[in-house]
Amino acid sequence: MTEFYTYMYLRANATPYYIGKGKGYRAFDRKNHNVKVPIDKPRIFMQFWESEEKAFEMEEWYISFYGRKNNGTGILRNFTDGGEGGSGIVMSPETRKRISEALKGRVFSEEHKTRIGLALAGRELSEEARRKNSEAQKKWNEDNPGMRKGIKRSEEARANISKAKMGKKPSAQALLNMSLAQKGRRHSAETKEKIAESNRRRSYSEETLKKMKASQRVGESGCRGVQWDRQVNKWKVRLNINGKRRYFGHYASLEGAIERAQNASQENTA
Repeated sequence: MTEFYTYMYLRANATPYYIGKGKGYRAFDRKNHNVKVPIDKPRIFMQFWESEEKAFEMEEWYISFYGRKNNGTGILRNFTDGGEGGSGIVMSPETRKRISEALKGRVFSEEHKTRIGLALAGRELSEEARRKNSEAQKKWNEDNPGMRKGIKRSEEARANISKAKMGKKPSAQALLNMSLAQKGRRHSAETKEKIAESNRRRSYSEETLKKMKASQRVGESGCRGVQWDRQVNKWKVRLNINGKRRYFGHYASLEGAIERAQNASQENTA
């Protein structure tokens, strides 16, 4: 069996509404199709062929047999007669630029945005995809130094970002990564003044103020390595182990943080 195949997307009555040719994950790719990909895998019918040329030939035959809706010849939602395209095609920079220019300024309707949001809801990227995204972002930052500095967002954009982040709590690993990223970083006098001004305007709940006052009275919670982190409103456990500063998580209760600090201290001194 070869890697090339033809695939059909079937309606509930088992008639096809789209026919394509592909390999690998192509038949299940929801991102790069102009039609809706069936959620139920039994409604995706695949046939493997001995070569890519044969797969293209059968794609054309199936499309001609069932016909296309857009030209009044049949029941398929395909826009072409098939047989075009190529596996693993690499676009030139000029082609990429033309596609990018054609898409600039494109405005999606609210209905279209809703459909995109529903299609992406709950989607989890693989580690490989995350790595590629990270490398692409790093390269873009290197090629465009300073492009993100000084960006001024509208009040509406700020409100949307704030609303999207509301209620989200970063994981312990995310907090550790942020902490490591800030190590050794030196802020300018202007940045320090902005941070100070932001902190002066910041308001805290009565419960948070009580916790902060309590921690100040006992001197960092009364337990070595336990501090109140006002950025996330939780108790942070960080200890010096063998000359190195180590992070052991954030805790909602002071008792839980003290217990973790004591256990960590015992584990690393035993």
